[in-house]
Amino acid sequence: MSRLPPLNALRAFEASARNKSLTKAANELHVTPGAISKQFRQLEEHFGFPLASKSRDSFVLTPEGQELHAKISQSFSLLNEAVHGLQRDPIAGRLVLRCMPGFATRWLIPRLGKFYARFERVELQLMSLAELTDPFQDGIPDLAITFGEPSSSKLEARLLKQMEFFPVCSPVLLNHDGGIKRNRDLFRHVLLDGIGATHWNDWFKAQGQSIPATVRRLYFQDFNQNLAAARAGLGIAMGDNITAAEELAQGALVRPLKGSLNASPKGYYVLTQKGRENSPLSKVFIEWLFNEAKSVTD
Repeated sequence: MSRLPPLNALRAFEASARNKSLTKAANELHVTPGAISKQFRQLEEHFGFPLASKSRDSFVLTPEGQELHAKISQSFSLLNEAVHGLQRDPIAGRLVLRCMPGFATRWLIPRLGKFYARFERVELQLMSLAELTDPFQDGIPDLAITFGEPSSSKLEARLLKQMEFFPVCSPVLLNHDGGIKRNRDLFRHVLLDGIGATHWNDWFKAQGQSIPATVRRLYFQDFNQNLAAARAGLGIAMGDNITAAEELAQGALVRPLKGSLNASPKGYYVLTQKGRENSPLSKVFIEWLFNEAKSVTD
């Protein structure tokens, strides 16, 4: 086998030919233009013929240079693929997650693209979780995300995000009928809430008030419908710092009043089963969830 030219010289030539500039190649490879020029000359001395005509303002490959560039470009591409294949993240497999629909739609799904981009050999399956049910009763999910205050001795629960509640409404409704400047102004509007939820009762109780019997109420089983009704101007919903965050950031919803109601110890919890070893994939996903939760400012 004939002696191969130095790899650094080949890299310098490939970058120079691709960029059609020694200076641009030097910037790409984080070396000086002089170093690129020297490696280029070494390669030409190795072959015994010129590979390009170079001047301050032009860079043109010779026929031999064009042939060499076509071949080594393909070789470097194959080399990059081989190295990338060896360096791929070892985390792979399928993860089944059961979580609250509102949380999945409004917080988790918009962020999943980042997880999928990082772990290319992972497959996720999302399942809906109803409130006050055991997420592992059928033995299917690997982990779950629920809202509330888990108390089962069979579960390991880690608080993912503390909840804060506050009124939200459409910007149109904000200045309608005299505006909303104080708590009693809320009584002129329909109060939107989930079926069986006590958000509004808790809010007014914290303010030292109670809801008059004359106030109209509208209830939804699906929290997504609750916020959709608020966006449509049907009334005022009790939003929170997670599920209403995107609409607040976009201006589709606004907070008519200052202040919030801390729901401690209620919040969104990541649940796993006690006595069951979490898979490497589960551990990585849980770590990613908590990093995402920390990166979001309410």
